[in-house]
Amino acid sequence: MKKVLRTLSLLLVILLLAPAALADLRRGAEGDEVTNLQLMLFETGWLFELPDGKFGRNTEAAVKAYEKYAGLPVDGVADEAMLSALTADWRLLMAEMGRYDGDESFPADLAYPFFCTHWRAAEGSSTITYCEAHHQLCLQADRLMSTGSAEDARKACALWQAEILRLYDQWYDACTEENHSAVTASRALFLSWAEAQRVAIDGWYATFQILPGAGQVEYALEISLREQAAWLCAMISGSLATGEEGQ
Repeated sequence: MKKVLRTLSLLLVILLLAPAALADLRRGAEGDEVTNLQLMLFETGWLFELPDGKFGRNTEAAVKAYEKYAGLPVDGVADEAMLSALTADWRLLMAEMGRYDGDESFPADLAYPFFCTHWRAAEGSSTITYCEAHHQLCLQADRLMSTGSAEDARKACALWQAEILRLYDQWYDACTEENHSAVTASRALFLSWAEAQRVAIDGWYATFQILPGAGQVEYALEISLREQAAWLCAMISGSLATGEEGQ
């Protein structure tokens, strides 16, 4: 995987050095230029699958979503204007993440998008791709949950709850003043939901006369909390999407 990502990153350098020289990319196109486009879309949270060099329906949907966000004509074609805008946004995010300093040098290993992506397919199934920060939080929570200790399970839930509240604060700061009350209400609703989830899980065990093992309630709750964090991360970044599977 590292070798593949290193290759992709090197290819991306070529794209960034001369974006205007590329021909328009559209559905049905294949090759390195498409891979470069997909890599930037993936890392900025617009594409929900790893690059494969084939411009399919998901790549087209990601291009359209970005075009709408950037105020460009929404036609699903990666032309010079779209590529230039995406490149600028990609570089800005790289700089914010401490991965780009303007000297055209790029890291070799970029395995995660900058924001969580939450893809819901037409039939109702969903797929979550965690950003690097939340992937690391998943690993930390998994280590706590694996001990089998109820106390560690509670700590894992507390990690996610603290992160979710941080995301709500980020949302509050980013939105206009007229929407502050709505965000505050949503935050309060989340806190009520988290407590209701715990009560409901306890109730499920009681209904079937099953005594939960150490940390079992927290185990079930932790899954819901990490999904909530990913949804918030995707929503705040504008990376929620629906559609069909496949690029």
